[in-house]
Amino acid sequence: RICRELPRTIDMLALAMRAGLDFPNALSQVTGRMQDSSPLKRELSHMLYELTLGHTRASALANLARRAPASAVRQFSAAVIQSERQGTPLARVLEVQGSVLRTRRSQAAEQAAARAAVLILGPLMLIFACVFTILLGPFVIKWLRGELF
Repeated sequence: RICRELPRTIDMLALAMRAGLDFPNALSQVTGRMQDSSPLKRELSHMLYELTLGHTRASALANLARRAPASAVRQFSAAVIQSERQGTPLARVLEVQGSVLRTRRSQAAEQAAARAAVLILGPLMLIFACVFTILLGPFVIKWLRGELF
């Protein structure tokens, strides 16, 4: 669920930051609008709590990547940490990161659909063989008995 919710959440973070909020306030706004049952909300709220305790953004993001060991979360954390180190605008980095995650998710869906098409081929051939046998079976039996002509 975290990987499914992360691209939309990153987009909302980028939008809030473009509107003028800093990262912790944007994070607070986004988590406040998420569903309570969301595991991503719990993790981001925990990260926000660490930030309010005085942890650096890099350590809070590293802890987030450690708690939620998904590749999308690790990439998000690494991108934000790298943006902070290089001094690039974080809102732009978040927009790019959200776009990349959405693209990867759609590619994974396309690959799953392609695999499903190949996997359905076996049962389809079995059904075709059964229908073929049912339709042509009586003709073969009559031909073997010599009653066809």
